[in-house]
Amino acid sequence: MKIFSSLATALLLVACTQTDSNSTNENSAAVTDQTSAPDPSRFQVKVLANNLNEPLEFDILPDGRILFIERTGRLRLLDPKIQKIKTIHSLDVNTTLVDGGGSEDGLLGLALDPNFATNGWLYLYYSLAGDKPVNVLTRWTFKNDALQAGSGKRVLEVPVQREQCCHTGGAIEFDREGHLYLSTGDNTNPHASHYAPIDERPGRSPWDAQKSSANTNDLRGKILRILPLADGSYAIPEGNLFPPGTANTRPEIYAMGVRNPYRISIDPVTSYLYWGDVGPDASRLIKEKGPIGYDEINQLREPGFFGWPYFIGDNQAYAEFDFATKKSLGNFNPHTPINNSPNNTGLQSLPPAQGAFIWYSYAKSSSFPELGKGGRTAMAGPVYRHQFYADQPSPFPAWFDNKLFIYEWMRGWVNTVTLSESGDYVSMQRFLPEMSFSAPVDMLFGPDGSLYILEYGRAWFQPNADARIVRVDYIQGNRNPVARATLAAQHGALPFEVSLSAEGSTDPDGDQLSYLWQIKNAEGQAIAESSEKDFHYRLTQAGQYQALLTVTDQHAAHSQTSFELLAGNSPPEVHLDIVEGNSMFFFPNTPIRYQARVSDSEDGDVKAEDVALTLDFLPVGFDKVDIQQGHLAAENAANMSAGEKVISQSDCTACHKKHGASIGPSYVDIARYYKENNDKNTLNAQAHLVDKIIQGGSGVWGETAMPPHQDMSVVEARLAVKYILAVDEEKIGIPLPLAGEYTIKQEDIIARDGTVILRAAYEDKGAGDLPSIKTEKTLTLDNPYIDANEIIAEKEINFLTVSDPPISLKVGLKDGAFLQFPEMDLNGVSGLHIHGNADPEFTVGGYIELRLGDEHGTLLGKTAYFDAKDIAGRGFSKTIAINQQQGQHKLTFIFRNDDKNADKALFIITGFTLLSGNEHN
Repeated sequence: MKIFSSLATALLLVACTQTDSNSTNENSAAVTDQTSAPDPSRFQVKVLANNLNEPLEFDILPDGRILFIERTGRLRLLDPKIQKIKTIHSLDVNTTLVDGGGSEDGLLGLALDPNFATNGWLYLYYSLAGDKPVNVLTRWTFKNDALQAGSGKRVLEVPVQREQCCHTGGAIEFDREGHLYLSTGDNTNPHASHYAPIDERPGRSPWDAQKSSANTNDLRGKILRILPLADGSYAIPEGNLFPPGTANTRPEIYAMGVRNPYRISIDPVTSYLYWGDVGPDASRLIKEKGPIGYDEINQLREPGFFGWPYFIGDNQAYAEFDFATKKSLGNFNPHTPINNSPNNTGLQSLPPAQGAFIWYSYAKSSSFPELGKGGRTAMAGPVYRHQFYADQPSPFPAWFDNKLFIYEWMRGWVNTVTLSESGDYVSMQRFLPEMSFSAPVDMLFGPDGSLYILEYGRAWFQPNADARIVRVDYIQGNRNPVARATLAAQHGALPFEVSLSAEGSTDPDGDQLSYLWQIKNAEGQAIAESSEKDFHYRLTQAGQYQALLTVTDQHAAHSQTSFELLAGNSPPEVHLDIVEGNSMFFFPNTPIRYQARVSDSEDGDVKAEDVALTLDFLPVGFDKVDIQQGHLAAENAANMSAGEKVISQSDCTACHKKHGASIGPSYVDIARYYKENNDKNTLNAQAHLVDKIIQGGSGVWGETAMPPHQDMSVVEARLAVKYILAVDEEKIGIPLPLAGEYTIKQEDIIARDGTVILRAAYEDKGAGDLPSIKTEKTLTLDNPYIDANEIIAEKEINFLTVSDPPISLKVGLKDGAFLQFPEMDLNGVSGLHIHGNADPEFTVGGYIELRLGDEHGTLLGKTAYFDAKDIAGRGFSKTIAINQQQGQHKLTFIFRNDDKNADKALFIITGFTLLSGNEHN
C-alpha cells in the first residue's frame, strides 16, 4: 500500500497505485542463501529460571548447576534439572550515588577459576559498601554449596568516584592460560556532553573521561589482565600494554580507551579478546563536537588504545572542545593522540588508536545491516569452537565453528559473526531470527555444547518476570514430539466428567505418534489410563488430580504436558449482560445499562458484596480485531492500542513503564507533566513529543538522554504520543453495583476512540479441602466510530492512505461501487454520520446509499446529492437517519452518481459514526 503526503497526490495516483505497489514489492524482494545453515526449528529454547532480580553474570559448575549474581548483592545457585534456585550468599554492596540517587554499582562480575573442580575458587567483582569509593575483585572458596567463612581475599581494588556517575563494566573472564581479564567502565558522567566527555574545567573531573579511559595510570575505562596466584595476590603476565616499571602507567592494563565494556569474551583457540562497548547518546553529527554516537564490538589481537574519549567507531575523531570558551580546537589525531587534561595522572602521548571491529548507531547500518535499528547496548559473547564439544551428544553444529556470538540488550537479538582463519570479519547472520530476548546480559556455551543465555528483563533496577536463564539446545537426528492437550473443563461437581484431547500434538519430523493418558491422584498413583488420542473418564470422588499426557514417536522420543483437575467443586456461573441498548458500542452521554448475575452450586446464595464488578475506560482503546477475542484483562487491554503497539515494537520499554519510574519517567508522569505545563494546548505537546521521540533529547527528566528514533515515522510517533498523553485519562477499576448504569461523557472521549470494559468476577469458597475457583466475565464496548479499513467486501474501490494526518481513503471509482462492513449491533442506533472527502480536480461527487446486509439489501436511507466543487477538499460528514433496527447486521455503503458519463472517481469514504437516539435528536 502506498503512502502519500497529501490528499491531492493520493487522488492523482488513483489509477496506478496497484501497479506501482506490485512493482515495488518485486524490486524489494531479497533472497539470501541459507542452505548451509542449520534448520532453526532444530533449536529448542528451554526456560530454566525466571522472575529474577537484576541478574548480571553467570557461570556453570562442573556438575551442570548454574551460579549467577544479582546486582543487589545475591549469589544464587540454580539446579536446572529440578529448576530450583537457592541463595548462596548476600554481599553488602553499594548501589547508590553519594547524593542518594540510583547507580549502576552493585555485584557486577562472576567467574569460576579454571581449576575450580580441584580448588573451588570463584571470583566476584563488586562495589564495596561504605564510605570508601572502591570496586573490588575478590576470590572465595565455594564448598558444599556455600562460600566458606573467612575464605574471601581481596585481589584487586579499582578506586572510583560515586558522584554524578555511571559506567561500571564488571565482566570477568579467563583465557586458556589462566589469565584473568576484568573490564572496568570509564566512571564518567556522560550527560554534560553526549559527544566526548572531556570537560577540563576545575571541579569537573566527574565529567572528564581523560582521567580514566585515556589515563595510562588509572584502572578505569580499561580491560585488565592479571595472573591470579594461590595466596590471593596476582602477577603481571608478559604482553600487557605497559611493562612493569614503566613510569606513570599501570601494568595491569591490557586494553585502554574503552567506555563501558559491559561484556567481554575470549576466543579459546586464538585468545583474541572481544568486548561490546556501550557508546554515547549523540544523535547526530555536530562539526564543533564530533560524530554521531556508536556502539562497538571490538577485537583485540594485541594490547592497545581503543580510542575513547577521543575517537569512536572506525576511529571517527571527536573535536577537542573547550568547555570554558565553548569553542572547538580541531579534531584529535588517531595516529598521535595526546592526553593533556589536568585530570590525567599518566602519560600524555598515547598509543595510536585502534578502530572498532563492528560499529553501529541508532539507524540501520549500511556496513552491518543485520544489526537493525533502535537503542543500543552492545554485548560480546563467546566464539564457538566445535572441537571442544564434539564428544557431547548434541552440541551446536560445526557450521558455527569460529563464529563470534554478539547480542544486544536493547534490541533483543543475537547475531553470529563469521570469522576468517586469521580472525577477520567475513559476514553476519541472525541467530534464531524469530526469537526476541529480554535484555540479554550474559551468554556462554556450557560443557554440554548448548548455549546458555541470561536475560536481565525489560525494566531497569527491579525484578522482572522476564528476567531469566534459558538454554538453547540443538536437536540432532530425531527430535522430540510436541505434546499439546486440551480439556473441556478443569473442575466440576461430582460426578466430574473429564474430557481430554491430544489433538494438536505434533512431531517436527513427521513421525507417527502414540499417546498415553494417565489420571493420577494426589499421591501420584495412576487411577486410569488410555492410549487413545481422546480420553473420557468420570471422577466420582472429590479431590485434586493430575491429567498427564505422554506423546511418543516411533523412535521412543517423547514429551509430556499435564493439567490439574479439581473434582467436587464446580466453578461459579457469572453472567454479565447489557440489559438495554447496544451490546457492541458505547455512545457519549448515553447510559450503559447492565446487569450481573452470579450463582454457585456449592456456595448457595451469593452475596452482592462478594462479587467484584468494575468498569474500565481506556481513552485510546485497542484494536477492534483484538476486541473480538474477548475476555481481555484491563492491564493488557491498553497494550493492544495502536500507539502502544508502536511502543512495544521499539526500544521504549527498555527505559519506560506505564506506572513507576525506570531509567526514564513513566508514561503516567509524562502525561501529567504535559497536561500541567502545556496550558492544555495538546497539539503543542503532541508536536513537541513527536519531535523529541524522533530526534532524541534530554532535560525535562534529568540528564539521562532519550536516544533518537529516526527510523520511526511521524505517523508512528504520533500514535505513540497519543497513547502516552491519554494514559493519565484512563479510568481503571471503577467499582459498580451488580445492576445499574454508567455514562461516558463526551469530554472524556479523545478523537473517535476509546473502549469500555465491564468485568464481573466471583471467587467461590471452595469445597471441603478443594481450593476456591474464580470465574470472570468480560464485556467490551467500543467507540461507535468505524474506520473504512474494517470493510469485509468491496467493489470498484481504490485503497489509498494519506500519511499526514494518517487517514485511510476508500475511493469509489464509479456508480455502484460499494463498501461492506461486518455485522454490528444496531440496537439504539438512529442514524449515521458518514465521513469522507471530494476534490473537484479528481472527483465529481454523488450521493451515498445505505443498505442493510449486502448491496441488494433493504435500503435504509441515502444522502442528498453533493458536488465535489462544493466540498473542495475540505472533507464532509453526511448524515443518514434510519429506523431503529434490532440485532446485528452487515451494512453496505454504495457510491452513487446518476451521470453515467462521469470521467472521474466519485468521492472518498474514510469511515462513519453510529448515532444514538440522544445524539441524532
